[in-house]
Amino acid sequence: MAEKPAENLVYEFLFEQRDFFLADGEEYADADFEIHPSAYDKRNKNSGIEVGDADTSMLPNGNDDQMTEYDGLLTLEIYGRVTGQDKTNRIPARQKVFDIKLKLCQLFEQFPTLDGRGCRVKVLRQVRFFDDTRADKYAIERVPIVINPKDLKGE
Repeated sequence: MAEKPAENLVYEFLFEQRDFFLADGEEYADADFEIHPSAYDKRNKNSGIEVGDADTSMLPNGNDDQMTEYDGLLTLEIYGRVTGQDKTNRIPARQKVFDIKLKLCQLFEQFPTLDGRGCRVKVLRQVRFFDDTRADKYAIERVPIVINPKDLKGE
């Protein structure tokens, strides 16, 4: 894991698994869903996942003087735009982010090592809210994760 930052590993994994979030037969290019490598990218679709910045510890991993990032705490932000004429009807947007979060957690259960990119991913307590900060209205779900928790150091 020392060759790439934790954020890049998580983004690569999610982008590789992007079809998991789509409806049957839907193509990623045509979907109303996107995955961004950072929170600074423009939101072009009505829903998506953004990989946030990380807080990590670089430590020896016990294998031939190799180094690995441990306790990589980062937040994935799931967003769903409030659409339609009535911007007070936020329930569909909140349901959308909940559905994406459910799939995200299922994906981490299915691939707890990010398909070989890490030791383990641990999902922490999430928070859901509404946000009007990007000149539009969104339902937001923040999903903090820990990649390579220190208790697995040396395994």
